[in-house]
Amino acid sequence: MRFPSPIPIGPCSVRWRLSDLEAYEAACAGVEPPPARSSEDERYLHVRTVADRYSSTPSTIWRWCRPSVEEVVG
Repeated sequence: MRFPSPIPIGPCSVRWRLSDLEAYEAACAGVEPPPARSSEDERYLHVRTVADRYSSTPSTIWRWCRPSVEEVVG
């Protein structure tokens, strides 16, 4: 499974949905994803928060989201 892409929330701002990250983590672990969050319960995470979640750096998170060569060439 590919790492989730961020969601644009403004002209110069993007965030990751917590539910997308939880589904990604469940797929990587081979388990069922948690129940869907309601729109009131959804959280949107900044790149630094996502990086902290994966003990990584913001530049690594952006690299994980970048399209692969196969996707670009088609």
